[in-house]
Amino acid sequence: DSGFGLSLLRAELAVSHGARQVWITNPRDGARLDCCVIPPHFRAPATSAAAAAVPTVLFCAPNAVLYESFGMASPDGPGWVATYARTLGLQVVVWNLRGYGRTAGAPSPADNGDDGVAIAEYLRETCGVPRLLVHGESIGGMAATHVAHHFRDQPFLAALVADRTFANLAVEAQYLTGLAASAALLRLATGWRDRDADSLANFAATTCPKLIAADAYDHMIPDQSSLKAGVAILHELGDARPRRLDLDRRLALADARGDPPAFRADLLPRQHHHDDDDDHQWRLTDAAVAHFLACARHLARAAANDPAARPFSRLFAAAADDDPRRRRRRHSKPRRKRLAALDAEELGRAADDPPPLAALDDRLLLEARAWRLLRRVDGHCGQSLGKALERADLGAARAWVCSYATWPNGSPDKLIDGVLDPYASDDDDDPDPAARPPDDDRDDPATRPHAALAVPDAADALDRLLDHDRDQAPGLDAIKFIAAFLRALAAKAKRNASASPAASHRLGSLLVLGCGHNAPYSIKEREACLDWLRRNALRPLEPPPPPGTT
Repeated sequence: DSGFGLSLLRAELAVSHGARQVWITNPRDGARLDCCVIPPHFRAPATSAAAAAVPTVLFCAPNAVLYESFGMASPDGPGWVATYARTLGLQVVVWNLRGYGRTAGAPSPADNGDDGVAIAEYLRETCGVPRLLVHGESIGGMAATHVAHHFRDQPFLAALVADRTFANLAVEAQYLTGLAASAALLRLATGWRDRDADSLANFAATTCPKLIAADAYDHMIPDQSSLKAGVAILHELGDARPRRLDLDRRLALADARGDPPAFRADLLPRQHHHDDDDDHQWRLTDAAVAHFLACARHLARAAANDPAARPFSRLFAAAADDDPRRRRRRHSKPRRKRLAALDAEELGRAADDPPPLAALDDRLLLEARAWRLLRRVDGHCGQSLGKALERADLGAARAWVCSYATWPNGSPDKLIDGVLDPYASDDDDDPDPAARPPDDDRDDPATRPHAALAVPDAADALDRLLDHDRDQAPGLDAIKFIAAFLRALAAKAKRNASASPAASHRLGSLLVLGCGHNAPYSIKEREACLDWLRRNALRPLEPPPPPGTT
């Protein structure tokens, strides 16, 4: 903390943001916490107290992020600390976790959460802060959900924002390392208790307005371990302990042998051909999701082994490659036009006599055609079904299925309705027509090799395949089960989209991101979040603008 280090950054933060450094003591163990208070509109209030008695945001920063680093950011920048103070006119409090900066000790989930509670109590009791919004990013979400849970039944708590965080630390360790035993090793090495790192339990028990922001392609918070997936799995399957799961021994053995799964009517609504009253009695189960994954795995293997599919492998990959970061690099307008030309050329070479789609459908086996459809199914939460089912990972399948059912497009809990489109441009709202393949049939999305498919459309397309090719027996039962499962899932999502306000309040809202981990939101994402805050949390407590502003 030399004159050219953190002290200089604190001085810069004070000058650029009007910040004030304060020490707050945790009464539980006497630990002194190095905190920073950033005033509304960066204008220091005329008070001798550590913080003003105004609505406040407690910002729980990501791992190893010191509050001094905010001094390097412009007050006009897109970061949340500056946005809360500048755009919403709220006071912001941040602190350095134990073991970072001038806060002594070592970090732990229990201490981080208790320190957040101690700071919130100090703001309320000593400084007179009337309302508190808690925002936790990444590992800071663990502390934020702990603070929100502590004040869950009190008007003092205005809202909770859980920003790109995990359901619990154990499942995060399992998916981040790829080792199922890493959760036990983490407990053994650190002595941390599972309950202290269970963000899902704290989030579920919190009754204030609450928002989850999640990116399905977050490189630090895999989708399977995200709080979004945890809440959805709890909502649909009743499982409060998300963890890494694989297919059971029977399905795994059949998967290894390449045996086609049988049709399991017992895992579906009684009248699985129609969306009727029986669908209302159907509950999603782990057994149904596992069998769905096994069926999809069989189709993927058959497609990979089909010689007729090999010339089209790059088209299949492009159709399921829905990562917005790769789209941003790959689909600038010139590159999108070149890609469309290459696709048309490749299809022309692969078929002796185009039209290419007719050649593609005629030469592929039934399983390969079904997998071509499944890879493009849109889950409405930022990821295609093909990406979720790339591996025999039951956790990934559970996350995709439950997230789609819990937060379908049109749901009152969904901030932005999104549809995957590999040809969508990031700098305009309309796809570039010149970038689409020349065989693009806009009347039927199932016939477009690059278009995303809605779940009901995919079920209908699979039924048409079955009607056309009933003599191809090996994968018939797998396709039949997938079509029925998707239709039942779409019916469940439709019911959830019209959920009661009370149910929506318990569930919380979802903002699907495409910005990556700890990166600034896009303008659209930030505006959606600010609009949610204004409607759900800030209207009764947002202070008036300072004098002289409009």
